[in-house]
Amino acid sequence: MDVILVVLLVVFLVVFVLKTVFKIAFRMALLVGVALLVLYYLGRMPFSL
Repeated sequence: MDVILVVLLVVFLVVFVLKTVFKIAFRMALLVGVALLVLYYLGRMPFSL
């Protein structure tokens, strides 16, 4: 029984860490995408801010 509990705990921790990492990575990708879009539109404009 102890082995099963340890395995479940490890699986739970791994899933939790992966979810957190993916959430952070998704936010970073979103920020980078927005920044690139803003730079792209600013670069297309005839005047510079």
